[in-house]
Amino acid sequence: MKRGISSTIDVLFLALVITIAFSLLLQAVLSGGSNERRDYAARFAQSTLLSFQQTPARELGGFSYSLDLPIERPSERSLDWKTVTQLIAEDIQLNPKLLSDEESAWLVTNREFDQKLTDFLHNALDKFVGDRFGYRFIVQMPKIELSKGTWVYFRKTLGNFDEDSKLVCSECITLNLLLPLGRMAELLSSPYTAAELLENNELSSPLPQSIERTVAVTVTLELWSE
Repeated sequence: MKRGISSTIDVLFLALVITIAFSLLLQAVLSGGSNERRDYAARFAQSTLLSFQQTPARELGGFSYSLDLPIERPSERSLDWKTVTQLIAEDIQLNPKLLSDEESAWLVTNREFDQKLTDFLHNALDKFVGDRFGYRFIVQMPKIELSKGTWVYFRKTLGNFDEDSKLVCSECITLNLLLPLGRMAELLSSPYTAAELLENNELSSPLPQSIERTVAVTVTLELWSE
């Protein structure tokens, strides 16, 4: 127990030291040229994305949501131990978007998770970026074909910057995500999902439920001048 508390204190202390160091560096950079500011912003964005890969949700206020189950008292699921990028991966698996014949609709299995994650990411970005920069955060998975004329994809965009501000830098990381295509196809062929979403447009040949594919998900952090 003492070791766990000590580890948490070490993480928080390290985060504080990094924040102070970046704040001091920012003051020096602001008095320099645009190239120095751009280099600083790029390093800062890279550091933030790295933190998202390593920092558990419990260090950022915690994360939990209610399971969508047909019971009187829905069960609360805590994901405090997952990192920010792991939460993003779960959102993609739970709430992808369906595209068919130029129409699109959410293939939502847990809307509460998606909304809570959006709020969580806003709070995390405000905590990491603060008032140093404006930001735009983009999560994007390319279109994956489920059947002829039917694709699944994902895109989430969050922003907090002025329209008059200028883009300083754009940094990204790639997440390799195992996507359960068979499970998604099964959901689409259900009369309670595909029929409601896309006016009875069912898959012509649903994939076996066991089919999975590794896809590359791009997570981008843009920093904008204040």
